[in-house]
Amino acid sequence: MRYWFRRILDEMSGRWPNPDGVWVITGFRSDLDMVTPVSGSEPMIEIDGTKLSGSTGLNRFGGEFDGTLPLGPLATTRMSGAPELMEQENRLLHHLQSAETITVRGDGMSLMNDRLVLVKLQRSKAGWGLDRPSDAAGRGGSQALLFAYS
Repeated sequence: MRYWFRRILDEMSGRWPNPDGVWVITGFRSDLDMVTPVSGSEPMIEIDGTKLSGSTGLNRFGGEFDGTLPLGPLATTRMSGAPELMEQENRLLHHLQSAETITVRGDGMSLMNDRLVLVKLQRSKAGWGLDRPSDAAGRGGSQALLFAYS
């Protein structure tokens, strides 16, 4: 099932939020609890118009973002890594593809399903330019948006 979204004013600024930019993943649901990413892994999402890309902290992913959720299929690289990074990647990719709502408040964004927060993100101050760590390390930064389904 796909949900169509309508824009909602950002509660902090009173302006229309802009989804474009880089978002750092600061937490995600692991069974019943929210957990922080594996230390040093720095998972992130970048939204650029209709494109979505990012890193799980181990592999890169990419796909289309047409303003609807859940997201369609995501292409991913396939490097293996430490078991905790593989578990983080599996959960993040599952959450990204099962989220039904996005909310943004100030510089924070949440991906949710049935009012349950799946992924928490923070807008990157640095962006995703020349100052970012190497792509090989699968690290980056982040940015914000507010939608609600009807």
